[in-house]
Amino acid sequence: IDDYLFTHLILHAYNKPVKEIPETERAVVADWFIPIGQKGVYIEYWGIDNKQEYEENKEEKQALYKKYNIPLIEINKNDIKDTQSLETFLYRQLKAHGFEF
Repeated sequence: IDDYLFTHLILHAYNKPVKEIPETERAVVADWFIPIGQKGVYIEYWGIDNKQEYEENKEEKQALYKKYNIPLIEINKNDIKDTQSLETFLYRQLKAHGFEF
């Protein structure tokens, strides 16, 4: 994901705290952040299966993104088969969030 963003000259931050979620609720750190549009868009890569603690963390983060109406691109490990499918997926998602290539 980082390689795609870098090679396409897309300004981004890695492991960025999500400031829109109050720390009094929970400190959330996104995998990536792209400063586009009014709020920017966060990217979460869900790469671990069948671990209860990870799944609970994932569900809690998803609920907070939704609660605060924070733009999010979610990538699940099983959704991406190869580099080409990842690139196609990211391209479509970024376009949907208003990114101009």
